[in-house]
Parts: sequence; structure tokens; C-alpha cells
Amino acid sequence: TSGQQSWLSAGLRRDKSVRGAVDKLDLSTLLARCRVGDELAWEAFVYRFQGRIYALAYSYTGEGEDARDLAQDIFIRLYESRTKWADGDEFLPWLIHVARNRSVDFLRRRKVRRPAASVREDEGFQVPDDRPTPEDAAVATSQRSVLRAALADLSALSREILVLRDVHGLSVQHVAE
Repeated sequence: TSGQQSWLSAGLRRDKSVRGAVDKLDLSTLLARCRVGDELAWEAFVYRFQGRIYALAYSYTGEGEDARDLAQDIFIRLYESRTKWADGDEFLPWLIHVARNRSVDFLRRRKVRRPAASVREDEGFQVPDDRPTPEDAAVATSQRSVLRAALADLSALSREILVLRDVHGLSVQHVAE
């Protein structure tokens, strides 16, 4: 991991050009360009989905460092299998399914390797945004804390269903699968 450039931070290096590319490319075009190995398209892909993948990874690990490692692993697997990606409306549910499976595998490996270490709740990967005001940042932090506390009170299955449906926007049918 340390020898490789993080896929997450690589997607942020040229953030202005990438943001422009992301805004101009529809998903089908972006996926088609990624499939043929277009590096800028891959960077735009990572930029577009890094927050969602990191959030999903964090919802499983509960730890910032593990979530970053897991998100990077998910992006590596996605890159390696880019010629087999789902198309159109099926892409996002497929992406979430792949990320979920990698997350479950990660948790299985972690149980075998070592117990989870405690991490401060406010520790986490922050994707740069359009510079919210300090007030907006404080409100968002408070809301995240309340949400994390509420999610922690749910069973693992209920939490997973809620995150897949309400956070990632999957249909009830896709969540059921």
C-alpha cells in the first residue's frame, strides 16, 4: 500500500481538470472510456465514485485507515475487471454489490488476522469539496455523529439494508438481492 500511489489521492491531484471531465461525461461514456484504458477517464471515475466507495467501506470497517485501504483495494479490483463492468442502470447496483462483497471479505480476513483497534470517531478521510463555511462544517459533523450513533444501535443486517437503500440509493429489489 505504501509503495503504491493511493487511488483515492491520485484522483484528487488534477481536481479541476478531473471535475471538468466528470461534469461533462455521462456515465455510459465514462465507463466506455475506462474499459479501453483511458487514464483520464479512470481518474474521473475514481473522482466520481471515491466518496461513495469510501463511505461504504467505512460503514463496514468503522475505521478510517481500514476504510481507505479497503476503498483502494476495491478500486484496484474494479480497474482489473474494467472490461467486465455492468452497463447503464445496472452499473451502480453492480458497483455497490462488488464493493459490499470486498468489504465482507475484508472483515472476514480481519477477524482472522487481528482484533479491531479503537479509532477516534472524528477520524476519517475527507474528500475536498467546495469549502463549506465553518458553520456548515459544524452542522455536518454533528449530523454525522448522530447518524453514526443511530447506525451503531442497529443490527448489522438492518444497518446494511439502511445504508444500501437510503445512502447508496439502491432499489428495494437490488437490496434484497
